[in-house]
Amino acid sequence: MPNNSIRYYHAEITRDLFDVVVFCSWGTKGTKRGGVKTYPFETVDEAHVMMEAIIKRRAHRGYTLEKAKSKSSPSDDSDSDGGWFGGDDGFDGGGDW
Repeated sequence: MPNNSIRYYHAEITRDLFDVVVFCSWGTKGTKRGGVKTYPFETVDEAHVMMEAIIKRRAHRGYTLEKAKSKSSPSDDSDSDGGWFGGDDGFDGGGDW
């Protein structure tokens, strides 16, 4: 992988058919490298706790938080509770957080 590659991490709170989920995806822009993972929760409040942990972990690893694109959140009609984390430092491909 070239040194100038742009890696990303995306996390958002959304719904699937049954639960509120925190959806995470990561990879390198312009390639097919990366992965996805979902964490199901019974309440939006539980999902917010997970999002705060993800934000803290990604910031510690050098990612910067960018404004999420406007999208409905699971609890109301406001903006999404997710965001893209971009950066070249500390990408671990979705390890422990």
